[in-house]
Amino acid sequence: MAGNGGHLTPGLVNTRTHLFQAGLRGIGEGLGLLAWLSAVGEEAARLTPERAYATAAAAAAEALRSGTTTLVEHMWPHPSSEVHDAVLRALKDSDVRAVLCRGVADRADPSRRWGFDPRLMQPLEAALAHTDELIAQARGSRVDVGVAVPNPRCLTPKGMGAVRAYAEGRATLARHGVGVSYNPLSNMRLGSGIAPVPEMLEAGLSVGLGVDRAASNDTQDILEALRIGAYLQRAVHRKADLFGFPEMFAMAAGGANRMLGIEENPDGGVRAGTRADLVLHRFDRDHACLPVRDPGATLLTCGSSRTVAAVLVGGEVLVRDGEHVRLPSREPAAGLARRGSCGG
Repeated sequence: MAGNGGHLTPGLVNTRTHLFQAGLRGIGEGLGLLAWLSAVGEEAARLTPERAYATAAAAAAEALRSGTTTLVEHMWPHPSSEVHDAVLRALKDSDVRAVLCRGVADRADPSRRWGFDPRLMQPLEAALAHTDELIAQARGSRVDVGVAVPNPRCLTPKGMGAVRAYAEGRATLARHGVGVSYNPLSNMRLGSGIAPVPEMLEAGLSVGLGVDRAASNDTQDILEALRIGAYLQRAVHRKADLFGFPEMFAMAAGGANRMLGIEENPDGGVRAGTRADLVLHRFDRDHACLPVRDPGATLLTCGSSRTVAAVLVGGEVLVRDGEHVRLPSREPAAGLARRGSCGG
């Protein structure tokens, strides 16, 4: 791994994704949010552990290749514990640093207007008990475990109280303050609006960058989200100097780390004594990035997975020359090549 002529940056943190949807790229194109959720729900209901593993492994490898070293997996509720176990195995096999949030819901509504698809639910007590099992399975790995609520309407008041009590019982989850995951590409595709990021920051909220699901983005390329996240805010506020490289990179590398229970890195920089999650970019790997007048500007405006030469997590090389050292692209490709439903 040669670093001469390269540019070394901290690893980036994807604050929200749904890994299984790597098998649903392009689904529901042109549909509004509720109709799109219904289409995804039909596929999720047929999700098998084997498919869950293949899609999660592929999405994690794709995320690493674009410089993501930490991701937050916001799992959908699913009645099969084996599906959740499979996602955890995929994360452990990819060796990405991750927060695996197991989906929970207790308000059933087939329309998803006020609740969650009943086919994907299980009793809340069972879901929280299995979360404890996932915590035990994840010990000693780079994966932390929490809980995820699809949205507040998916829990009854009683269920919300139970989930809150569960989270507050664990020091790593009982955090104060509010953090926001900014998912510009998903918001754009589904026509769901533009997050008021400047106003959020002005109000003192912590804002991190999210790639969101592969079925509504439709990639796990955090560098694409970095660029479009800046451009979208510039367009709506009509300010060409809004969210330059320093601001966007700080958001992507550490904007919401405190809320996620990982080391704070508020300026996006590298500091002695912190985890060695690093990304080596070589802009000469892609002539569309040349010439390089300002490395930061080049990374923001032209950077992509093509410029990522190496990715280190915890000081260990996981990506070399654009390929995951343990999950080369042919393996995820084989797992995703079968078209059709998640169930095969």
